[in-house]
Amino acid sequence: NATLYDLYLGSSNPPPVYAQNLSGISYVVSTALNAGTPYYWNVVAKNSTGSAPASSTWSFTTAVAVPGQVTLTSPSSGATNQSTTPTLNWSASSNATSYDLYLGTSNPPAVYAQNLSGISYVVSTALNAGTPYYWNVVAKNSTGSAPASSTWSFTTAVAAPGQVTLTSPSSGAANQSRTP
Repeated sequence: NATLYDLYLGSSNPPPVYAQNLSGISYVVSTALNAGTPYYWNVVAKNSTGSAPASSTWSFTTAVAVPGQVTLTSPSSGATNQSTTPTLNWSASSNATSYDLYLGTSNPPAVYAQNLSGISYVVSTALNAGTPYYWNVVAKNSTGSAPASSTWSFTTAVAAPGQVTLTSPSSGAANQSRTP
């Protein structure tokens, strides 16, 4: 016997009135609710005689917002003569719970380490010396992933030469030419 409905919706319980005199049995919230927030809601049916008791109050929690895009901080893009075990650093992303690091010799780089909790990563397995590398970072949470950061590059330092071994004349050799 209902002809209209009042929707109560809010982050407190009991919820405040949100929309009144609705003619349908569903309602699309057009103004975005706050991310990661619990909400309470119920409905009161009405007609010309009066209002029914409110329905039971239900709750739901909105999804956490997708994280913001990461900004790389060091080594700077185009850096040269970098360690073969560099520390890669980036800015924290709002709403991120973990980060995926992409690193490699091709652009775009392949995934290198996943679900990192911090905003830096020490490459523990030595990279190739004298080689350009590309890297970027993706912030993630339970809602999804941010767009990848800009892709930066750096070049590792050329390896130091190995120690020379003397071959001739042998140590302590006697009677050697004056132009050996």
